[in-house]
Amino acid sequence: DVISQRVGDGAYLNARADAILPDPMQFLLLLDGISSHEVMEARLLVEQELAARAATRASDEDIAGIARELRALEACKTDHAKLVAHDLLFHQAIFQAAGNRVTSFIFSVVHKSLDKLITITSQIVEPEHTLTLHRRIYQAIRKPDPDEARSRMNEHLIDARDLLARAAEKQNHFQMQARIQTLNKKELRATAKLKGMSPEPAEP
Repeated sequence: DVISQRVGDGAYLNARADAILPDPMQFLLLLDGISSHEVMEARLLVEQELAARAATRASDEDIAGIARELRALEACKTDHAKLVAHDLLFHQAIFQAAGNRVTSFIFSVVHKSLDKLITITSQIVEPEHTLTLHRRIYQAIRKPDPDEARSRMNEHLIDARDLLARAAEKQNHFQMQARIQTLNKKELRATAKLKGMSPEPAEP
C-alpha cells in the first residue's frame, strides 16, 4: 500500500518504493499499450549507465552478490524458470551496486514485468550464449572498468532486443500461416457447399 497505518501514531507514506511502484507500473505496462520495444529502449538508455556506475561504486559485498547470481545462472542451465529468475536477480544486483535507489527500485519493478520476455529469449538460444554475455558484464564491473561495463551491458541488451525481434517475426509467421490455413479451409467448405447445391446434369 502507498500509505502505512501505525496504531496510535498516524498514517505515513510507505518508505519502500518497491512496495509503492509495482501496481501502477504494472498497470502502465498492461493497460497503456507499452510495447516490449519501448521497454527495451528504456533499458538501453539506462541500464548500461547503471553497469558503468556499478563498476565505479560497487563494494566487495556488491561484487560478491553479482558473482553469486552468476554462479546460480551457471548452475541452472537446463531449468528455464530458475534461469529467468536468476537472470532478473543478476541485473537487480547490478542496480543495487550502482548505488542509486531511485533507478534501482524503478528498474527492479520494470524487470518484474519482463519475465515472459526473458523466458522467450532464453529459449531461442543456448544458455551458454546468455551466460557468456553475463560473464563479460560481471568481469568488467569487477575489474573495475566502467567503459567496458557500459559496453558489455549495451552488447547484452542489443542482443536481447534482436532475439525478441526474431521471436516476434517467428510468431507473426506462424500466425500468418494459421490464418492462411483457416482461409483455405473456409474456401474448401464453401466450394463443397456450392457443389452440393448445383443441379445434377440432365441425362441425354
